[in-house]
Amino acid sequence: MPNSADREPDDVPPEDADLIAYLDGEADPDAARRLETELAKNPAARTKAEALRKTYDLLDYLPKPEPSPTFATKTLTKLDAMSGSRPRIQTTLSQPPSAARLGPWIAAGLLAVAFGFGVHWIARPYLNRPGEPDLADLPIIDRLPLYAGIDDLDYAKQLAAADLFGEDFEPPDAVAPEPAVSPEQRADRIALFRGYPAARRQQLRTLHQDITALPQPEQGRLVRVLERYAGWLARVPEKMRKEVLDAPSADARLAAVRQVRNRQWEEALPATQREKLQLTANADERIRLVKEWRDKERDRQLEWHLAARQWAVISEGKKPWPFSDETLAKDVDAYVKAVFKPDAPAAKQRLFPTEVNKLKTLQAATGQNAAWLPYGAYILLLSERYPTLPVPPFDPTVTDLDQLSARTTAELKSKNGVLKPKYRFVIGKWPDFALAVARDVKAPKPAAGNRSLGPCKPGDFAAPVNDFLTHDLFPRLTSNETRKLDQLAGRWPEYPRQLMELAKAKDLSVPGVTLPGRPSLWAKYYRYTPTKGSARPGEKD
Repeated sequence: MPNSADREPDDVPPEDADLIAYLDGEADPDAARRLETELAKNPAARTKAEALRKTYDLLDYLPKPEPSPTFATKTLTKLDAMSGSRPRIQTTLSQPPSAARLGPWIAAGLLAVAFGFGVHWIARPYLNRPGEPDLADLPIIDRLPLYAGIDDLDYAKQLAAADLFGEDFEPPDAVAPEPAVSPEQRADRIALFRGYPAARRQQLRTLHQDITALPQPEQGRLVRVLERYAGWLARVPEKMRKEVLDAPSADARLAAVRQVRNRQWEEALPATQREKLQLTANADERIRLVKEWRDKERDRQLEWHLAARQWAVISEGKKPWPFSDETLAKDVDAYVKAVFKPDAPAAKQRLFPTEVNKLKTLQAATGQNAAWLPYGAYILLLSERYPTLPVPPFDPTVTDLDQLSARTTAELKSKNGVLKPKYRFVIGKWPDFALAVARDVKAPKPAAGNRSLGPCKPGDFAAPVNDFLTHDLFPRLTSNETRKLDQLAGRWPEYPRQLMELAKAKDLSVPGVTLPGRPSLWAKYYRYTPTKGSARPGEKD
C-alpha cells in the first residue's frame, strides 16, 4: 500500500481535461508519466479513468471504415502494416473477458488486425506492469492475430477446406513465414494476451503446440490458411462479420463462415449466372450448377498458378518443361501409356473412367503451349495416386491368380475362400494385383521354389533399372542408406519401394518407374495440393 507521502492531498483525482488528453494519447511525456504514476496508486483516479474509458466504447457504435479490397495478409508484417495503426484492446478494471464464447476473442483479434487506433496508450493505465512475459508464450503472442478466432487444431484444419480458405495450388513444400513484429506491436499483443482468462491462454498454448508439431510443409500451409481467414474476417462487411462472431459454438461458427463465403461467391457471379441460379428452384439442380461453375473456376485458377511458375517460357510462346525437351517429352508419353494404360481394355486400365476421360481431354488440348500446364499437373497427380513398381526383365508381371504358386494360392484360399470375387478389381493390373496378394500372404520372403511377386534384389530388374542402380543411385548412397537397403534385399515390395524413395531423395528418376525428369522440377512446376474432400480440378464426382 502506498504511504501518505505518495498520495495527493485528499486523494483528489487528476483534472478531467488532463486525463482525457492522456487517454487520447495527446498528453506530453512528462504529464503522461505523472498520470501513470497517479493511476497506479490512486483508486479514485482509476475509477475516474474507467468511467472516461467507457466513453471510448461509444466509438464501437460509429461506422467503421472497411479496409481496402487490396488488404493483404501474406505475412504478419502486412497484417499490421495495412491496419494503419497499432492494435486496439478493451480492458476493464473489475472483470476479465468471458471464457464462455470465442466471439469476444475473435473481435479482439480482428481489432488487432484491422481496427486498432492507438490503444496502447489507452490500455497502459489499467494494466499491471509486470516484467517480460514467459518466453514460451512469445511465439503465441506474435501470432495472436491469426489465433484469435481459432478454438483448436481441428477447427484450423477445417478452415483449410477448398470452399473456405484452402488453396489447391500452392506448393506443399513452402514453410511457414516467421512473423516480423515490432516492439510496439508486441507490447499491444502482450497486453491483449494477458487480458484473456487463464482457460483461453491455455487453449492458445495447446493450439500453438499442435500447429508447430506438424511437419513443416503442413504447418506452413495451415499458417497461410489462418492468414487468409484473419484477412477475410477483417474485410467482411459488419453484418456478415456479426453472423460469424455471434455463433454460439465452434461448429456453428464454421457453418456461419461457410454460409457467408457461399453468399459472397454467389454475389460475385456474372449477372447471367446469378440470375440463372436464382431462377432454379430445384435444390439438386442448384447444387449441380454451383459445382460445375466452381470446377471451371478451379480449372482457371490452376492454369494461372501453373503459368506463373513458367511465365517467362509461356510468354515467349514456348512449351514448358519437360515438354520443351523432345527426349523427355517422348519419355513422358511412354510413361503415361505404360503406367496408366489409358488405351488398354477397360478391365486392364488402372484409372477410373472419369480419370481416363480427363487425361485424354487434357492431352488433346496440348496444341497450345499453355495447355501443357494442366496436362503436366494432372500427370503428376496421377503418378502419385497410382505409383508403379519395377517389372521383371523377362517373366511376365504377376497380374492373375493362375500365375501364383500353389503354396500362395492355398494360403489365400484358406483365408478368403473363393478368390476371384476378392481380387476382381485388380486382376490384370500391375502392380495392383501383386500388391493386393502381398498384403494377404504371411511370409515376407518366398519359400524355396516359390515365385517372387516382383524383382526385389540387385540384378533382378530390367536392364535400364539395373544400369540406373549401378551407375546413378548406389554411388550416391551413404553407408547407412546402403545398409538399410541391403537388409530389405529379397523382400517384395519393400526393397523396390525403398529404392524409389532413395531415388526421390537424391532427385533421380527411376527409368520406366517414375516420371521422367528430376522429381524436384515436377514438384516445382506442377504440384498442387487438393484439399481433402474437394473435387479434383476439372473432374466431376
